[in-house]
Amino acid sequence: MSTPDPAGTLAAARPASLEERVDAALDVCDDVLTVLPALAERLERLERTRAATAGERRSDFRFESYPTPKTAKAAADQRARCDAAWARLTDWVDWLVATYRLTSVVPPCWPEHPAVREELVSLRVAWVGAWADNAAPDAPSAWQDRLFKARARLADGNWGRPRCDGDHDGSGLDTPEQYRQWTGHPARDTALATVRDRTRAALPAPAAGGDL
Repeated sequence: MSTPDPAGTLAAARPASLEERVDAALDVCDDVLTVLPALAERLERLERTRAATAGERRSDFRFESYPTPKTAKAAADQRARCDAAWARLTDWVDWLVATYRLTSVVPPCWPEHPAVREELVSLRVAWVGAWADNAAPDAPSAWQDRLFKARARLADGNWGRPRCDGDHDGSGLDTPEQYRQWTGHPARDTALATVRDRTRAALPAPAAGGDL
C-alpha cells in the first residue's frame, strides 16, 4: 500500500496564484465572448417574435399618453401614428358591425361617444390578442363572450335590437340597406374627422429648442 505524498497533498490544497486566477478569469471571458453573438441573435429573434405576436399596442389608442416629442419629425411621426390608429380602428369597426349585425347598437357617429369608443377599442385590442399565434386555443371563443357582454352594455332601450328583414342576399348583413345607410351616413365621416383632429391637436407639442 503506497503512502500518500504529503507534498502533493499540500500542492493540491494550495490556493491558486493571482496569475492563475487571472488566466482562469480570462478563459471565462473568452467563453462569454464566444457565445455572446449567438445570445444576441436569439434575443433579437425573440424580440421580433414578441413584436409580431404581441397584438395591438394599447398605447396606440391612448393619445393623451403619447410622450412629448423632442423634434418636429417626432411630432410628425406621432400624428402619423394617431392617424394610423384611427384608420385601423375604423376599418375594423366597419367589419365588426357588418359581421355581428351591430347597426342598432353602434351609432354611425361612434367616435363622438367616449363610452362607445372605449368599448370598441377594448374589443379591438382583445380581438387582435385572441388571434395571435401564441394565444390560448380558446382565446377566440373567449373573445366572443366578451363581445356578447359588450353588446349588452352598448344596447339600451333607445337603441333597440338587431333584427333580420328577411332579405337574405348573401351579404351576411341583418339589414343590408340599414348597414349601407349606416356606412354612408354623413355623421360617420364627420365624427371621425372631428375626433381624429381633436386627438391630434391634443398631442404634446415638440419640446422647446428641439432639433428639426
